[in-house]
Amino acid sequence: MHPITAPLRQYMHSPVHTTAPGTSIGEASLRMTELSVSSLPVVDAHGRAVGLITRTDLLRVGIATFLQGFAARRCTESGVQLVIVTDDTDVRGVVSASDFLHGAF
Repeated sequence: MHPITAPLRQYMHSPVHTTAPGTSIGEASLRMTELSVSSLPVVDAHGRAVGLITRTDLLRVGIATFLQGFAARRCTESGVQLVIVTDDTDVRGVVSASDFLHGAF
């Protein structure tokens, strides 16, 4: 049978390592590292797939966390109280220094 037409069961890994929706990002990252996997299916209490968390997702969260910290530090150091958020030239919202400090993100 040609690989393109072969059923997935011939290539899938079993048993599947999963995680729950309430798992923290840190726990998911640690679990992926311990298992040497690049993703974990997210399953509910009934074992139904409700999502997928990947290393790329974890990297995005890490980058966003770093940028939030950087932005908060820059606001504090420069005395900036409000940052205007734009999408090209359109204003989409504002973020205040206190938003960063109180973890609004």
